[in-house]
Amino acid sequence: MDQISRIKELLNVEEIKEMKSFQRKWFDEGRAIGYEEGKILGAKAAIAEKLLNKLSLDEIVEVTGLTKDENS
Repeated sequence: MDQISRIKELLNVEEIKEMKSFQRKWFDEGRAIGYEEGKILGAKAAIAEKLLNKLSLDEIVEVTGLTKDENS
C-alpha cells in the first residue's frame, strides 16, 4: 500500500471514530434529558395520585397539567 492510500485509510478511520464519539455524546445527552423528563412526569403523577382523594379529576388536570389519561 502506498503512502497516499495509507493516509486516506487513516483519515477514514479517524472520521469514523469522530462520528462514533458524536453519536455516543448525543445518545448520552438524550438519555439524560429523557431521564430528567421522566422524573418530572413521575413526580407529577405521584402528586396527582395523592390528590385523587382530595380533588376531582378535572381539578387535578388543571393543577398538574397532566392529561386525564396520565392521571388514570
